[in-house]
Amino acid sequence: RRYYVRELQRAGARVLLFGPGMMHSKGIIVDDRIGLIGSANFDLRSLFVNFEIGVIIYTRHEIAAIRAWIDDLAGRCRAPVIAKRRFLTSVAEDVCRLLAPLL
Repeated sequence: RRYYVRELQRAGARVLLFGPGMMHSKGIIVDDRIGLIGSANFDLRSLFVNFEIGVIIYTRHEIAAIRAWIDDLAGRCRAPVIAKRRFLTSVAEDVCRLLAPLL
């Protein structure tokens, strides 16, 4: 995931990591007008093999509830610390990125 985290950060995204434990649910708010919640990753496997889905929400009350949920989670997250890439790490990341559509 480090490659994708670096790419998101370069694009100006604020990335937070949840832990300890795992969080599989996703929540996105766009311009405080549209929300998307669900479990699907944005890849073909999640959408067409695992049949994961998401729900689009557009009412103010539900958007506010998603915002509160995200803010609560953000308070329990940490910013990723991305160390300088070493050769073997770089190779491993590149191989994982190549295989990502199959994983």
